[in-house]
Amino acid sequence: PLMDARGADRTQGVWEYKPPMAAEMPREFSVELLRDNPFPKGILGSKAVGEPPFMLAYSVLGAVKKAIGSARKDAGASQVFNLPMPCTPDALQRACAVT
Repeated sequence: PLMDARGADRTQGVWEYKPPMAAEMPREFSVELLRDNPFPKGILGSKAVGEPPFMLAYSVLGAVKKAIGSARKDAGASQVFNLPMPCTPDALQRACAVT
């Protein structure tokens, strides 16, 4: 962090910010929406931007892993597989035990 002469953090931007990773995704994620609780300073009245899309995007990877496991089971292959990141079409096909 960038500190000024008084010791206050003056870091600009998001260079030090680390979004949550898949391993930090909670096993159970329950939320409750507040009714009649406007936030006029937010974008279109929103109260949060940032982590929710990252955390919800993990559901896509989870669904892909379940689909690969099912495809491997149908192909008679082991349920253990390696899924490298980024998930390219070739990597997905290899993980499905198609090639």
